[in-house]
Amino acid sequence: MSKEDKYKIGMASKHSGVTPQTVRYYEKQELFTSLKDDFSTTRYYGVRHFKWLSNIRRYFKCGFSEADVRELVNCENFEQMTGIIDRRIKESRRELQELRGRIEAMERMSCNVKRIPSLLGRVVTEENPEISILITRRGGRMLEDAHTERVLAKWLDNIQMTALASVIPQSMLLAEPESTYRLSGHCTLTRNLPLLGCDENDPAICTYKPRMCLHTVCELKGEDLSPKALMPYVYDYVRDFGLRIC
Repeated sequence: MSKEDKYKIGMASKHSGVTPQTVRYYEKQELFTSLKDDFSTTRYYGVRHFKWLSNIRRYFKCGFSEADVRELVNCENFEQMTGIIDRRIKESRRELQELRGRIEAMERMSCNVKRIPSLLGRVVTEENPEISILITRRGGRMLEDAHTERVLAKWLDNIQMTALASVIPQSMLLAEPESTYRLSGHCTLTRNLPLLGCDENDPAICTYKPRMCLHTVCELKGEDLSPKALMPYVYDYVRDFGLRIC
């Protein structure tokens, strides 16, 4: 390469769209190698480096990790490059699914908060979507089996897609109105189960098909909001509106 074909880092930065600091970082991470004259520490860059740097920048912009970029720039054939790119496409699709799940969760959260004033003191009837519940506590006893704990860990890692849940068995509610016994855990829309790494046939998960349900918001007053103190509010509400627990 002749002397005229060598450029300093400022020109390399200008024609590749990355800062001089980034050029140095790429080279330090061995993503490419600059030119050096004998007996000199000054780095030089040829026109081919501009394209090389632009490609590295493009890989990062597309979402490839530094390890992926290192593999891409060191590929020996097109098959290797295709394999790396296809792998990243698959990962990106999974991330997109998760992102859509997060957006849906935020939209539901916003909708629920906006509905609170309209539900306060009244009842609406609507069909619940299909939901799945992971029970982690029965009454006062936490479930400590290894499988339930593994599933719980997955759900907590994706907590934006789940919600806290409590279920009072109908038999207990009708037979012992003062009982504080309940099943507690987490719930999610059944369609989110694949994103949580679960299957609706998992024995730790209870799935409830869509059904018509009553929804309301009750204003609770006073300092004691324990389960035993809450039940009278529930029964007063049922009585005041002429509802029947079935």
